Amino acid sequence: MTLDPGTRMHSGVELEAAMDAHQSAGGAVAASTLTASSTVTLSPASKNVAISPTGTGTVTISPVGALTINPTAASALDNTVIGAGTPLAGSFTNMNATGYVRGSVGNALTAVGTDRATSLALSKQVNNVTTAGSGTGVTLPTVASVGTGGIVTLFNAGANAIQVYGAGSDTIDGVAAGTGVPLTNTKRAMFVAVAAAAVAVPGVVKARSRAVSGKLGKAT
Repeated sequence: MTLDPGTRMHSGVELEAAMDAHQSAGGAVAASTLTASSTVTLSPASKNVAISPTGTGTVTISPVGALTINPTAASALDNTVIGAGTPLAGSFTNMNATGYVRGSVGNALTAVGTDRATSLALSKQVNNVTTAGSGTGVTLPTVASVGTGGIVTLFNAGANAIQVYGAGSDTIDGVAAGTGVPLTNTKRAMFVAVAAAAVAVPGVVKARSRAVSGKLGKAT
């Protein structure tokens, strides 16, 4: 059955009747445009639904609202970039990479202020402070934004120690957010979100500023 592209079906009832009449023959429906005025459901029992244009054809799904893809069995999504234009958060049980897993980087940062309110707010996963005046500091991203299990790495390649503050009510090794903990110059630290509003520092080691500029420094 072929629907003439110049003929418009004005109701879903008419289209459904035409397709039902043709169903017994098992033939295909060909049309340049199908316009629906209500919900369209494709749910054949134990059958496949394929959208596979040939040649240079593409498939575009652009809902005005949200898009939900929810298979009831484990499935695969191949040869596809996720978040190329507008990346959002994702949750996975396991993630394997054949290349590198890269995080965001803030380089050549300047620690500022004399307390948390006036300090530099960090917003990247890896942060390299290269200018640190006496008494200055930085504030970590919130645990809520990093997520439990998330890690923020901070290098202090400045000339002085800096104070590292928690955001909001986030504590750092049990220390109040507004008090913060010091990070000596030429050292780096990993801040791990271990629970809601709690950050732990597993260790502080010497660092070199070139560690985030293309050359790996030796950790001692």
